[in-house]
Amino acid sequence: MKVIKGNLLDDGLILLNNTTEEWTKLFKRKFEIEHYEEIYYPQYEQYNRMFWIVKRN
Repeated sequence: MKVIKGNLLDDGLILLNNTTEEWTKLFKRKFEIEHYEEIYYPQYEQYNRMFWIVKRN
């Protein structure tokens, strides 16, 4: 995996490697976070984060 700059990574796809706190802060600018869940993928022995967001009126 190659670091392009800061939290921006390239592993064949362009990824932002933000912390959960950074994603929460970013999303809360324009959205309400309805639900947050960490999903475990045993075949990779790692977690992924899922945010369910709703646009603010």
